[in-house]
Amino acid sequence: MRLIRLTSDDSSAFFDNSFNEDIIIKPNSKIALSNLTADIPTNSLVVDADNDTISYQLQNANAGTNSGGQKTITLINGQYGGGGITTDSLINQIQTRLNASMTMMSSPDVSEIVGAGSKEIGGMWKLSKKTSTTGDKKTSLNVDYKMSLNKTIDSTTYESLGWTIKNVALTTAGLTGRTGGNLNTFDSYMYNSNYMAMGAGGFRSRIYNLIDSTDATLSDDQLGIAIAFSDKDPATWIDDIDPDAYGYENIVCGVQVSKSNSDYAVIKSDGWDDDTTDLQPTTFGTTIGENDILQVGMNFGRIGVQIIQDDGEGGQDNSEIFVPLNAPDTTKLYPIIFFLGGGATGATANSGACRLGKMLYYDNPYDFTKTTTDSGLLGTIAAQPQSTNPSNSYFNWGAETLANHLGYDEVYYPTDRTYTLFESSFNILGERRLITDASKNDNYIVELMNLQLQSYDGYSDNVNNIRAGRKNILATIPIDQDVNNILRYNATTPYFLNLDNKGDVILRNIRARLLNLDYSPVETQGLTVMTLLIKDSSEM
Repeated sequence: MRLIRLTSDDSSAFFDNSFNEDIIIKPNSKIALSNLTADIPTNSLVVDADNDTISYQLQNANAGTNSGGQKTITLINGQYGGGGITTDSLINQIQTRLNASMTMMSSPDVSEIVGAGSKEIGGMWKLSKKTSTTGDKKTSLNVDYKMSLNKTIDSTTYESLGWTIKNVALTTAGLTGRTGGNLNTFDSYMYNSNYMAMGAGGFRSRIYNLIDSTDATLSDDQLGIAIAFSDKDPATWIDDIDPDAYGYENIVCGVQVSKSNSDYAVIKSDGWDDDTTDLQPTTFGTTIGENDILQVGMNFGRIGVQIIQDDGEGGQDNSEIFVPLNAPDTTKLYPIIFFLGGGATGATANSGACRLGKMLYYDNPYDFTKTTTDSGLLGTIAAQPQSTNPSNSYFNWGAETLANHLGYDEVYYPTDRTYTLFESSFNILGERRLITDASKNDNYIVELMNLQLQSYDGYSDNVNNIRAGRKNILATIPIDQDVNNILRYNATTPYFLNLDNKGDVILRNIRARLLNLDYSPVETQGLTVMTLLIKDSSEM
């Protein structure tokens, strides 16, 4: 039996030991881990009043109330890492609160809308772990911001933008309404299976025309158009509804326009409500740019409804109705529009008619990338437009302790240093390795890099492209760290594994590594030591 001691001062516990003489491993030998010692630091942070705020700016403060200036989020105080709340939970919290700090709703003051586009509209924050492809291939935190660009939905674009339609006609000008089907039922619709941007996503459209029904037997919820969002992909349930008696069971928020003398109705999962808005549609003329705008989307972490109307004096009146539904970062919301009355064709005096004008949908920019943008303007009396103009921006961790905990060397990251003046996206990548919380591991893995073993692992991770199957795992080590965070492993009965070598193997170098259970590198400090035992076949 032979004993081989390996050492490493690499911060990711990578062993690369060379020897001045040959190590000859005879055929059919076996190998075992005898012991291992590693100093694994606890990534612990106490968040309190000194380090609980993060701020950012997407554009200058003079861009309007809902558009520019510094935004600030506040974190939940407590201990993160080291047996407290996990660092992963902290990262998720930051992402959720960044997204909840934005709105796609328009400013109440029309003076702030004119010429003041917003870099929030269609925006979404995403925090993820990114592994470098060179060097030590460290995994760092990446803070990313991306915008879903303006793109008009019309007859030439709806398919490429992910929309599915039934009994719906679109024109090249973006005029959209029912065609065919049974009037005043839910058999005419369009939906998108790509969910809304979780920061400031949503759907907006201007009403093109509204013709009142003359049929007194039809209720308001059978008329006009309903714009809504579901927390389930409509593709999974739309075919199962009764078009004659659908009650909005799958809807979390929406708005419906029925006729000129009926209030706009808000839609929630418990049905249709025309007592909320106290606001009736305006008279719709031939100038579409003066007609009402309907918006359903995110407003500071909640999904809500906004109706924008011409005040008749060249300005606008906004009525905002916020539905008390929290929409956290994990909630995926999908748009669906029902065309109940008549549209471009097939309309009757009894059924009433309604068509939408220009439509814009701000979906998840990470799963559905747009490479071009339209103006996004909906007419003279407009909703707040999206801006993709280059702008000075920054991201500020607020305190060195928080930045360092998440793997960043700096606290303040302005656009002119780490990335260019951004137009529709930017990211800030941590300079250092993001230390994994030891508490989330059940055990560690010791892997040999240049010796073949008959070991197998059932763990898989599609995101990081890890597949279950044969691995060169020498041992798994249950977590047993002392009060000084020293991992001490000593095998009282070493388990010998087959090296599966049919002939002599001559070694001058042995490479190995210590890994977390998910195959991510372990952050260590100081000297890491392991001892290997090799048995020849004659010693079995």
